[in-house]
Amino acid sequence: MKKGHFNRANRSTKKAKPTKEDITANLPPQEKYEKFVEEAIQCEEQGERYGSGDRAERNYERAEVNYSKACGIIDNDPDGFYNWGRILYLLAGFNAKGDKHDLALERLELAIQKFRKSIELDDTKPDTFFNLGQALTLHAETALENGTQQMRWKAGPNLKEAIAVFEKTYELQEKELARMNKVDADQHDHAHHDEGTESNTKENADNQASTETDKFETVTEVEPTTIYSLIDTLVAMADTMTTLASQLSSFEGAVDLFSQARMKLAMAEKLLSSASETDKEYKTAMFEIGLKEAQNFSSQAERSYLATSKVDHTLFNQAIDRLDQILERDERHIAALCDRGDVLCSFADLIVDDSKRKANGLTGEAGKQAWSLYSQADKSFKAAATNDTNNSDIWNKLGDLSMMRAQLNGVPQSDSNKPQLLKNAQFYYSKSSKDKKNPYDRGALGVIYSTWALAHWCGEQKSARTAEDRMQMWMRLGADQDVFSDLTEDTNLYDEEFIGWATRHFGEASESESEEESS
Repeated sequence: MKKGHFNRANRSTKKAKPTKEDITANLPPQEKYEKFVEEAIQCEEQGERYGSGDRAERNYERAEVNYSKACGIIDNDPDGFYNWGRILYLLAGFNAKGDKHDLALERLELAIQKFRKSIELDDTKPDTFFNLGQALTLHAETALENGTQQMRWKAGPNLKEAIAVFEKTYELQEKELARMNKVDADQHDHAHHDEGTESNTKENADNQASTETDKFETVTEVEPTTIYSLIDTLVAMADTMTTLASQLSSFEGAVDLFSQARMKLAMAEKLLSSASETDKEYKTAMFEIGLKEAQNFSSQAERSYLATSKVDHTLFNQAIDRLDQILERDERHIAALCDRGDVLCSFADLIVDDSKRKANGLTGEAGKQAWSLYSQADKSFKAAATNDTNNSDIWNKLGDLSMMRAQLNGVPQSDSNKPQLLKNAQFYYSKSSKDKKNPYDRGALGVIYSTWALAHWCGEQKSARTAEDRMQMWMRLGADQDVFSDLTEDTNLYDEEFIGWATRHFGEASESESEEESS
């Protein structure tokens, strides 16, 4: 056969695989809707199997596309919009963890829209209200931490709306639980009314089940309302109140809202006391209440320092005691270990700041207290890392702690252990550095910082060259002044000399690029 020709008779022809649109093109709207929903559910279940990571995210994205197509066909089904919003909320969680905060905020805004649409079509379902409250809260928290100024302005109104939405959720759940309890009581009375009706009742139930099986199966799997549903709502509401209280400009208003949040948690504890300790949900609910109480005390202590310039030891110790109670029951509880480490770090940070502000330096007593608190935090994070070795956030925390302890100049333990603390920091940051090609990898910056510190604080000249090389490597991956500013803002971890050193490198790189472009 000559080049450039082909044998049509022998050519293999493969039929193109029909798309979902091809398959559903001639179906009635209801059947089209069901096909897209079925596909969405399959994608969602596949995503759940993968749990986390890119594969899970891709399957959730396919589910979101199919839910959107379904709602484009039938736009008056509250379940369809509820599920669409729920998937968007899940995807936003992936984006927030992956530092794609703008996309997370965008998807949360869409999720909020879908939940509101679902409520517009049916305002009797507590699950929809609960998820709307969760989406509003996560949007506010993400905006406060990583959003633009315009997004941050939305945080307060969103948090206030979320609290009102959780109140409505609780109201609906109480009514539903009361109705379910009444039905159970009526059925109990009826069962004892006449033994002769037992076979008839069973036959009627079987007939009803058979009839219901033939009906169109709803998209949303409705979980029955229990005491734990009410507890979840109270805990979520208290958490949102704590976040809002931390943002209020009025200190009196903040203190009042912190107190209201603790009242909601007390209500949750009271409800839990009526449940059985053998329930599978009991321990989880008890721990969650304790975690939120500790967070509340710690947040109020930080807000109090801003208003009064005094470190409230009582509030911090209440937070630590609450976390210790959880760890007495489960010494490997990752969230309690990490929260305990965070509280101890915040406590130490304020003691250091207070001493420097009052005495223009770290006094002996304040240094001793800070060293002790940082050391306790170090133990908590190490215990957490032992039980969750792949958690980069924990390794970064350990790196940060070693750097903070190394900077307690004048504290004997810090001065004598400085080189080892900095080498420990190098090790922890390198453990956290997972994505070697991502310029936003905080572990990579931590390794550079701790290596620089070995040269500048301990006189290890070999480390100076290594820090330069690692800085150049990081910049080749795409790190620039903007990336550096994003990673170093809102923290007192980084030495001013190091910030100046890094900034000079970015400036020199920028000048070099400009010269190359002009030539």
